[in-house]
Amino acid sequence: MKASAFLLLEGVVSQLGDPTYIIQTASVQTLARRLQRFLNKHGPAINTLLRLAVEQGTPTTTNALESKNGIFKPFSRLAKFFPLPARCQSFFAGVALMENFDVKCRGPHQGTCAMQRAEINLDDFGATDFFSAVGLPKPQLSLAHFTD
Repeated sequence: MKASAFLLLEGVVSQLGDPTYIIQTASVQTLARRLQRFLNKHGPAINTLLRLAVEQGTPTTTNALESKNGIFKPFSRLAKFFPLPARCQSFFAGVALMENFDVKCRGPHQGTCAMQRAEINLDDFGATDFFSAVGLPKPQLSLAHFTD
């Protein structure tokens, strides 16, 4: 089963290649070819992500996800090592969790994270920071660790 958004993308690519809809200039043909290659390569992943969003509530904050392209690139190869049933869900849930605790360095939200802006009190959940919230031990970092 394909998601309706994915079917819409396929329809757009189909219309781009149809001379009865669009004049077939070189740039239009190049765009249609590149979009088709993109859909062929990433279509199953897009469809899975959209399906998981409906079935299991996987995060669909597309603006935040798109802006994290720099994060996705290095980890995209790692995602294949997640267990099959939860591969995309685990990956995107991890990115969403990281985004919730990421303290912004610039812009209107500088110096705060999404958890603070949403006024979520971690004490209500028995946590004091990111590590206790996700059940991880705090890392033991020291200056010597980085300079040795």
